[in-house]
Amino acid sequence: MAEGKNRQRVVAHIDMDCFYCGVEAKLNPELLGKPVVVVQYNSSAKFVKTVSAHENRILTTKPKGVFKHEKIGTFSDGDGYAGSIAVNYEARAAGIKRGMTAYDCRDICEDIICVRVPTKFDKPDLAIYRKYGQEVLAKLKSLMPKETIVERASIDEMYFDLTEGISNILTEELKTTTLEHLAESYINRLSDACCYVAGNTQDIPIEDKIKPFTYNNVALLLGAVLVGEGRNAVINELELSCSGGIGENKLLAKLGSGMNKPKKQTLVLPNYTAAVLAPLPIKKLRSLGGKFGKEVREALDTENIGEIVAMDPATVRAAVGDGADSVLNLCNGICAEPVQPRVAPESIGASRRFHGKNQLRTQPDVKSRLTTLISDIIERCEEDGGRVPTHMVVGVEAEPGGKTSKTGGLPRT
Repeated sequence: MAEGKNRQRVVAHIDMDCFYCGVEAKLNPELLGKPVVVVQYNSSAKFVKTVSAHENRILTTKPKGVFKHEKIGTFSDGDGYAGSIAVNYEARAAGIKRGMTAYDCRDICEDIICVRVPTKFDKPDLAIYRKYGQEVLAKLKSLMPKETIVERASIDEMYFDLTEGISNILTEELKTTTLEHLAESYINRLSDACCYVAGNTQDIPIEDKIKPFTYNNVALLLGAVLVGEGRNAVINELELSCSGGIGENKLLAKLGSGMNKPKKQTLVLPNYTAAVLAPLPIKKLRSLGGKFGKEVREALDTENIGEIVAMDPATVRAAVGDGADSVLNLCNGICAEPVQPRVAPESIGASRRFHGKNQLRTQPDVKSRLTTLISDIIERCEEDGGRVPTHMVVGVEAEPGGKTSKTGGLPRT
């Protein structure tokens, strides 16, 4: 048990598969197995009609190509130009990509089903997706050890730090058995989890992939078991598909969850980490997908993680400057970022842009729109269990004039 004193972390990342489309199929099972996209509302309209999640929101095509809502009548032509915000795997197989308009989707795939996102308060209403996201989180949390730290990263993804709970389980079980016997037991429990081990391991039996049966490897294996059982409960009981990743930190867990989608999970073991990371593009790493990542790629003249790892660290530091050590750590799979105990968003926001002819030009217009946005925030606070905000930030972007914002505390009542 000496190894346990220097144990690594066991972190899991759960990512829902095509979540918005999955929710729509749950609401309307006739969508199952068919190519589906969820599209935005017509953002060119000054006023957006409220359409609840439980209404029929499927857009259909008339001979002239105008999209029509079967229950509330004909939409404006602009709805056909609304971009897709979610694409299921059947639609992806047909060549549909996120961001394509409803018209473009129909041009590529005549069988595509375009579902308009619910709307309320003159903007998209994501309440139904948040509701099912919360149900998924509650189900997974209920099946994890009580010591688990849970971080809700977004509406459809979450992290779990299983370290302490797994340590306590192993401490008890190792009083009467060995790591080898535990590993065999856990491998048997993984049989229904669709679990992969990352790396060049396709033709290797899973028990050989896990070896040596060290404390840390067995701890990660138990993490995979817990994630597999949780995912199966979500798939079978909530009828929503999700994938998972298990590793020694958030970086590797998130990479793992995206490796074998959908409805599968991937275990990233320390002895395979270098092989997993080496062929990947740098932008795959958290924190290196944006502007800083682009600067790193240009400074080092490479897109590849393995090439950075092979460089002399002094060369990387000279080229990148501040942040070079962070880049080197990430490229080597080292990430100390903790899983934050958070199951609700730290802030709640509502916004709407008014372009061109829809610009707000009078004080009554601005007041009316602010009232609508505030109503949305109040409803979100109530939806989150009656949260009481302490501060409010109001931001405005004007033409001309640029952006401005003001923050103020809210009185306690």
